[in-house]
Amino acid sequence: MPDASQPIATDALKKRSRVILIITTIIFGLLIIPGIGAIIASPLVFTPETSKTNPRLIAFMIALISFPVIATISILASWALYFKKRYRAAMWASLLPGLSILSSLVTYAVVEWLP
Repeated sequence: MPDASQPIATDALKKRSRVILIITTIIFGLLIIPGIGAIIASPLVFTPETSKTNPRLIAFMIALISFPVIATISILASWALYFKKRYRAAMWASLLPGLSILSSLVTYAVVEWLP
């Protein structure tokens, strides 16, 4: 009898992962556009001589610049995992750009609020 319930659980997981992948693909795909703008504007942060050696500022820029790369790889990897029927891994892979956003916010807070 457990064999009959297995396809139902797989179908529910497949539908849930497809919905999550569609939502994260749209959100993170649209956020790639301002992320590319951040890459273009990033050299402007390093104009003063003192900012070139500031490790907090460099960490913030790396976190900011990494988002479009991580988002692109994550979107492609999550759909590849989905089509390989690895639904849970696909859902987790689709959420990876959120870590890049979180690290950007944390480093921004460190840059702005710590002396």
